[in-house]
Amino acid sequence: MGGTIAFVSFNEKELGRAGRNNFSLYLSLSSLPDHPTLITSFLLSPFPFPPIQQGLHQKAGSERVLDLHGRNDRIVCLGCGHETHRRSFQAALEEENRQWVSTYVPSSPAALQMFSDGDVELENVAFEDFVVPACKHCGGVLKPAVVFYGDVVPTPVVEEAFEAIAAADAVLVAGTSLMVYSSWRFVSDASKRGKKIVIVNQGGTRAEKEGIEHVKVEGACGEVLGGAVHLLKKRREGRREGW
Repeated sequence: MGGTIAFVSFNEKELGRAGRNNFSLYLSLSSLPDHPTLITSFLLSPFPFPPIQQGLHQKAGSERVLDLHGRNDRIVCLGCGHETHRRSFQAALEEENRQWVSTYVPSSPAALQMFSDGDVELENVAFEDFVVPACKHCGGVLKPAVVFYGDVVPTPVVEEAFEAIAAADAVLVAGTSLMVYSSWRFVSDASKRGKKIVIVNQGGTRAEKEGIEHVKVEGACGEVLGGAVHLLKKRREGRREGW
């Protein structure tokens, strides 16, 4: 028995409804019976959301998590592949550029206009003086350990995800429209394998458009899954007590 697979892909509306510090969805998924494998497809929201606050499924207690598009709280070297935490890189970045920041960056955050990708526009700035720390191991270029649009999901991650689908009893799709192929292919594969598919989402999904067999629950993920986990726990407690 492989347990259930859950896809989680937060979008701006889901984050807005849940609130930045609401972990109900993460806790609900971590509380599902038999410790399911979670294949996450995390999409950044277009309103300010701390980019280093990821790994929330792991923090909530989920043990088997596949971060399909990587994690934005990690930094990876393009040369040697060494990974480090984003916070240590941010600290080094700030230390190397204290004078640059004090010269060119407004002291009030309200004076900065943040775009959907988290960037801000600065005018009349000497960007050539900005220092980007190199890898301490090989001197290589560092980048967030995420799969950007146009990049390819690493083959080992894809293979592990397909293996998890093959071993699963059923597939739970939570909080995603499945319009992005990198996530959809796993649900499509589950359908071809005859797996039971349950989708919890607000709004239409690719599953409806493609006509695959599934059960759809229209609602907020945190509320729906939180209620489902509560009922499952009561049911199991009832069995132990001989109801």
